[in-house]
Amino acid sequence: MTRLNWVEKITSYFSIKGALYVVADSQGLLTREEVQDVFQKQQIFVTTIDDPMLLRLMYERNFRHVSREERATMLVVLPHQQFNLIPYDMYEQAHRIALSLEMLFSKLEPTAVHLCPIAYYEILFSKQDSLTYQLTYKESLQFILEVVLEEELRYILSDVGLIKIAMNYFKRFDTGMPELLINELSRTLQQKRIIVSPDVYECFKSKEKLSNFLNSRWKEYVAYYVKGNKEIITESPSSYSNRYFDDFSLRKQLNEWIVPIEIQADIPIEPWMKENIVVKETSKELNSISINSLKGDYSAFELKEWRVFASNLGDIKAEFLEDTITSKEIKKITTEANKAFENWMCSKFEGIASLPLLPKPKMVHQIPHFLEHKFNTKVALLVLDGMSFTQWHIIKQSLTEERWLFEEDAVFTWVPSVTSVARQAIFSGKVPRGFADSIQTTSKEEKYWKEFWIHHGFAERNIAYQKSLGLKSFDRQDLKFTSSPFISIYGAVIDVIDEFMHGAKQGHQTVNSELQIWLQKKFLHQLLDELASNDFDIYLTSDHGNIESIGLGRISQGVTVESANQRSRIYKSANIRNQTAIDNTDTLIWDNVNLPDDYYVLLAKNNGAFVPKNDKIVTHGGIHIEEVIVPFVKVYR
Repeated sequence: MTRLNWVEKITSYFSIKGALYVVADSQGLLTREEVQDVFQKQQIFVTTIDDPMLLRLMYERNFRHVSREERATMLVVLPHQQFNLIPYDMYEQAHRIALSLEMLFSKLEPTAVHLCPIAYYEILFSKQDSLTYQLTYKESLQFILEVVLEEELRYILSDVGLIKIAMNYFKRFDTGMPELLINELSRTLQQKRIIVSPDVYECFKSKEKLSNFLNSRWKEYVAYYVKGNKEIITESPSSYSNRYFDDFSLRKQLNEWIVPIEIQADIPIEPWMKENIVVKETSKELNSISINSLKGDYSAFELKEWRVFASNLGDIKAEFLEDTITSKEIKKITTEANKAFENWMCSKFEGIASLPLLPKPKMVHQIPHFLEHKFNTKVALLVLDGMSFTQWHIIKQSLTEERWLFEEDAVFTWVPSVTSVARQAIFSGKVPRGFADSIQTTSKEEKYWKEFWIHHGFAERNIAYQKSLGLKSFDRQDLKFTSSPFISIYGAVIDVIDEFMHGAKQGHQTVNSELQIWLQKKFLHQLLDELASNDFDIYLTSDHGNIESIGLGRISQGVTVESANQRSRIYKSANIRNQTAIDNTDTLIWDNVNLPDDYYVLLAKNNGAFVPKNDKIVTHGGIHIEEVIVPFVKVYR
């Protein structure tokens, strides 16, 4: 008999096709990506009751008036066992289930499991069979550590050994180790009198921290090795770093973590170093290697693959924008990928909003909820209006020169990908239906931002918001968070990229050139310095990206169109919108249950725009990869 994995165990509770389930899920098991993926394949639709009107709409449209044989199984998820929140007619016919971690991990202490990321669940679920009795909290922590590290802790003898374990850990898990487990690891090794550098423990927090640690040590090691090469020595070489790279087994894994360092061609190096060294004369050969990272079976891409693709595309475009041959190849690849992305968006986008916001948010409206969950002492959210991954990689390069570090991720914005929709979603923490009365403006952002945090227990005096930053020289007195010692939550909009975009005469070359000039003025660097010196956790994101578009021709409809942007048009009448789509074949009808009523969207396909035919502009509003997937980055030192 084949043993169920943990996801199959959960889905086995919902085996009645076309039934309605009301589920108390206080630990968020049903919102996990792995569970959602299986639910999609099994035609199980999951919704919450955050918005009672939206719940009723979904129930009436997708369930009540659809025959049992044709409808999806519907799960209404409660955060706690509050069954009284469900309308009586739904409650009466529903199957009621209360899920818990104890149902999955019967031999582990639930509090210990609860602190674990979802990535641990499968291995813990399978390994718990080896246990013969119910573990205490302390025993559960030790068991979890040994399972996820694949090591008995007594065999760890040095920081080099622990670094190798961290490298192995991130081969198996995409998420960092929780703070409580790191503390337990540290305490266990200290009890055994094993001395490990505190920096090594930090490496378990994220892939980015481990990579930054290894790259810093590699930089020192190479500088020490070449004995005085002025081009690569930026700090005094330290024999401390040598011990990591003197380890043979660690060397074999380096190319997965190290950014190659450039050296002169006449400097001799050992064979094992070659993969992580770039000789100046051959650096251009990296073009084809970099572009290969964009190639794949796009039709098989899902959420994770598209986010990685968007980041890689931005990185390569930022590096090779002025290389004509490379740019043509990138354009060809992007066109091919975006056709698959349009199809994916039409079939999968609506489900993204119900995916969990942990370990990282999937959509921009989840960002404030994520920040509230991660809140420590102070938090700052900087929204760089219009920033795509191409502009982010230019900004990242500039910030790296001043020793900033990054935890990078990607989130989806809302469609239409325009400022009034996306930015309000960011600052309100709501889907667009939740701010229907202001969806055509940005004037209520500050109100929504403050309402969100007040709702989560903060006082208004703790919260600050401002926009239109970056358009003039840096002045500390202009920053609202400096006006009061009580401000611990800061939201701000930096408008410069959007300004560059709408004035771009030479497409992306103009935008990126203007951005590089602006970065040289150090406004962003000084703002980050000021926030860091005031102990803020700093996050950067964007409301939407941007693309180079070609004019399809204007559509003249006068008062029949509610809002006409360059890549999207909004109608109050579905009939007029639908007829416009029939008359203009380079358009795409866009519907989503999370959009307001009487808000009917028509998009330009591919990289088209509703401007004079063949005009070239930089704009946004549609569902292109570079518009919809934007950076979400924690910046720190």
